[in-house]
Amino acid sequence: MKKLLIIPAVLLASLCGSPVAAADFQKGLEAYAKQDYATALRTFTALAEQGVAKAQFNLGLMYAKGEGVPQDDRQAVQWYNRAAEQGVAKAQFNLGLRYAEGEGVPQDARRAVQWYTRAAEQGYAPAQFNLGLMYANGEGVPRDARQAVQWFIRAAVQWFTGAAEQGNAPAE
Repeated sequence: MKKLLIIPAVLLASLCGSPVAAADFQKGLEAYAKQDYATALRTFTALAEQGVAKAQFNLGLMYAKGEGVPQDDRQAVQWYNRAAEQGVAKAQFNLGLRYAEGEGVPQDARRAVQWYTRAAEQGYAPAQFNLGLMYANGEGVPRDARQAVQWFIRAAVQWFTGAAEQGNAPAE
């Protein structure tokens, strides 16, 4: 039984860098789930400034949604960018959305495609779908029906097999 409890702790520690950071991150997630945004904000900010990518992503969400902070698209983009550069697929996808819509950054379909591609290549189904749309519509890339279909199929496989991460929940 103890082995089963150790495995999640080790995985969480590997994501957060140290056992202390992992424990703090878990406290931040619990506070966020309880809508105790002040505690979540303090916790995620401290970790994000130490370079914890999942905390950076969660701060981006909080600024994007105005949870515990004034809604601020530019701050959301800054935190998403820091997490995205560390390989967090959801942050890469959210940056793609921001560039596609011009929220917190100038609208730029090519940059949206770049971020969607990085997330899609990690198997993130929403990014695969949006990338398919970009190819289908010729936004940020030349119109390419084959590429569009390939990305739509990849997204569908992820969704239908249950492998896709759904929604835009805090990173765990």
